[in-house]
Amino acid sequence: MNIMPFSITYISLALEAFLGLFLLTHLFSPKPVFCRRIFITAYFAVYVFLMIFQDIWGDAHASDIYPVFLLLHIFLLFLFGLIFCEGKLVFKLFLPLMYVSVITLSASPAMLLQKFLPLPQNAPSPDVWFHIPSSLTLILITVFFLSFKINTAASYPISYYITMITASIMNMTSITLLKSYSSVFPYVNLVGFFTLALELCIYFMIWQSAKEYAKNNELSLIRQQQEYQIEHMKEISHIVTDYHQLRHDMKNHFACMDRFLSQEKYAALKDYFYSLSNALYAADNQVETGNEIANQIINVKYATAHQFNIPMEIDATLPKSLAIPDYIFCAVLSNLLDNAIEASEKIKKPEICVKLHIVKSYLSITVKNRIESWQKDSALTHKTTKSKPHLHGLGLRIVEEAVQTYNGISSYEIIDQEYIASVMLEAVPLTPPSL
Repeated sequence: MNIMPFSITYISLALEAFLGLFLLTHLFSPKPVFCRRIFITAYFAVYVFLMIFQDIWGDAHASDIYPVFLLLHIFLLFLFGLIFCEGKLVFKLFLPLMYVSVITLSASPAMLLQKFLPLPQNAPSPDVWFHIPSSLTLILITVFFLSFKINTAASYPISYYITMITASIMNMTSITLLKSYSSVFPYVNLVGFFTLALELCIYFMIWQSAKEYAKNNELSLIRQQQEYQIEHMKEISHIVTDYHQLRHDMKNHFACMDRFLSQEKYAALKDYFYSLSNALYAADNQVETGNEIANQIINVKYATAHQFNIPMEIDATLPKSLAIPDYIFCAVLSNLLDNAIEASEKIKKPEICVKLHIVKSYLSITVKNRIESWQKDSALTHKTTKSKPHLHGLGLRIVEEAVQTYNGISSYEIIDQEYIASVMLEAVPLTPPSL
């Protein structure tokens, strides 16, 4: 009995399993699994054992179990993605389907090579001559997939997912059915070769479309952020105008207070003085956080809250620079504060508490505002009564985009009549390189 063909077959099956797991570990982000490498190694061993067992069982029963081979491959790769990989479920299904489809088709170039090129003298057995080119083809295809990595954590239109899954299933099914007619259809391997090329082209087109979609989505967000910042700058302009107008009218204010004093209307003078001092305090108060962007945003929003008699407590200590763009930081913080001020305008005893700190390598932003019972539903569903509601939805979208981009987390909850919005973004302080 010649052991060589069996050894090559088993090595080929082990290589298919290894390349499949290798591909998934590099296309997905890893899950924090205890003793990850040990468990992956054990999973690989079980994977290879099951593939070899099904091959031996099929030979022993002289039956065609190729569909079982495909389904076992798909199941084991899908299960591996669920256990060890972070990412969207649809990609954990699509990528195993695509890879197993490629396994099915990778034999076609080898069969064509064997058909049109005569075996050299002293060549190894036809089985070896078949498996080695197939394995090399599979290695090259794996490199192709790794060179054009799809972002498995991003969201794409549903049509992308349908195209991904449908193309793989159709290609795999068609070539599997054609294998049954290989004896009467001599061009089945040629069809398989072109189907393989077509599937790789489809994958490349999906990768390119996903890349363009992400770029267009980013450009759309930037345009929307610019619109949001224009609104923010208008708000600053109004506050500065009010401040200059207040200073310009100081002579009139002094004259009015002098009149109250001469008429001994001390109660009216007291009320007038405190209203004027509150306005001046709101305009002149400067909160210092250590970060210039945070200073500008908080001081503007503090002045706005003060105009509506909304107390705002600030607890903020930040580094001078953060490893996130200023416009992202501005949009996130401004949106959270705007939502708190909007909700506080409508209640009798408003109160806002703002906390900004660095927790390890993360920027932590927490904004609390007191709400009443009738506001709970709209707060949790993020409904708004602004004159421009599209800006409200935009703000929350920017927050969630920032959370995804900077490996962060966000939460929105109500505890003891307080609405609490918490956002954490990975923002390691930038430090100059040592000389």
